[in-house]
Amino acid sequence: MAQRIDVFPDARDQSVYPWDEWFDGSVWELVPGEDFVGQPSTFRASAIAQAARRDGKVRTRKRATEDGGVRLYVQFYRD
Repeated sequence: MAQRIDVFPDARDQSVYPWDEWFDGSVWELVPGEDFVGQPSTFRASAIAQAARRDGKVRTRKRATEDGGVRLYVQFYRD
């Protein structure tokens, strides 16, 4: 049966990524498939949105490795 409550519940953080840790201002090297799922370009878009929610920006760079892999580098900053 439905019931009335006194306070609207807080939304849970639904992110699977540790954005607060990664957005500490350090440069982070992320490995696709280990640190995030999906394409680096899609993850980059998510990082930009998460940085904006924290009143900042994120610098990103994608680099190929010698073994044919990919690394994505991110760094959060504020102007």
